[in-house]
Amino acid sequence: MMQSGWKLFHDYSIDLVTSVPAWVFIIALGIFVGGSVFIIRSGKKGKTLTVLLLLFVYYLLLLCSTVIFRETKTTVQHGSYPFWHYEGFFHGKLFFLLEAVMNVLAFIPIGLGLCSAFRRIRWWQTVVIGMALSFGIELLQLVFKRGCADIDDVIHNTLGCVVGCGLYWTMTRWNHETARP
Repeated sequence: MMQSGWKLFHDYSIDLVTSVPAWVFIIALGIFVGGSVFIIRSGKKGKTLTVLLLLFVYYLLLLCSTVIFRETKTTVQHGSYPFWHYEGFFHGKLFFLLEAVMNVLAFIPIGLGLCSAFRRIRWWQTVVIGMALSFGIELLQLVFKRGCADIDDVIHNTLGCVVGCGLYWTMTRWNHETARP
């Protein structure tokens, strides 16, 4: 029997969040708040450094939920070919679609943050950075046997980064157009 999409999303989200101990979130929040106060008080490129600090903390939390606090497997798990998730979805397994969507959503903040921190960044640079960050997570999962190292995750995470960048440019353009008299 197939679970409803919302129930599956809820269970998957709760599992990701509860896999990371609360103290990690508290330390991450402390790093971000303390670092932001220090950066703002120093007055040097405060916004850019704050956004970069926020990106660092966010990526650290991603590492915690995808690698650091995951259970170690006895064997290496990996997706053997690109887009194998879609095959599972077309065979009635909603989880595979949900995982793809969650991977896209997870990297949207990174695309937004990169474009906010580096105003002149080009879309292809966002692709390269997003791909490198995602590849880093997948490589760690492979090496430490935690999670499933998967090329689909790299593709979906990179797409999320590009979507985040596109959202930033759309919001910036919309903001400039509405600000004109």
